Amino acid sequence: MTAFTTITRAFAALLMAALVATACGGGTSEADQEFVDAIIASGTEEFPDNVDVTCIAEGMVSGLGGASGIEDKYGLTPASFADDIDVEMQEDDARKVVDNMWECDGLADSFYTDVAGSDDAELVGCLKENISDGNVKTLLVSGFMGDSGAELEESVENDFEAELMAAFGNCDLG
Repeated sequence: MTAFTTITRAFAALLMAALVATACGGGTSEADQEFVDAIIASGTEEFPDNVDVTCIAEGMVSGLGGASGIEDKYGLTPASFADDIDVEMQEDDARKVVDNMWECDGLADSFYTDVAGSDDAELVGCLKENISDGNVKTLLVSGFMGDSGAELEESVENDFEAELMAAFGNCDLG
């Protein structure tokens, strides 16, 4: 794993840690609400202020198939869900989660801000224009998959690194 994919792995790990500590609400079943309540009790301090944490949490719960999907596929209960940040998602679930979350306000900006090492809006915008969301999302998916996502990560790593290096040049990052 290179330094460039370390960024996406670290971001995925941060997202996973923050997701289990995030509020989620609206449009949930009673069973989903039990997961929501457990997550809410954990807090939300890990996310930057500009990220819509409610949207992200809803994206995660939805992507994992709601309460029944979380319980059936991962053996988690509302009580254990908030404590277990080491869940290795199945690829299809990880893709749904990432697709849902990527649409949330602030998430892409937060990722590109981490890559840039700066919150300069012009620089972040330049990175967003020069790096494809598809490669970033695939790397995030592989991060949510844990060790089982290594092959997926390797399949996109070179493309991502090429885009990242070009973006560094195009965006005067170094």
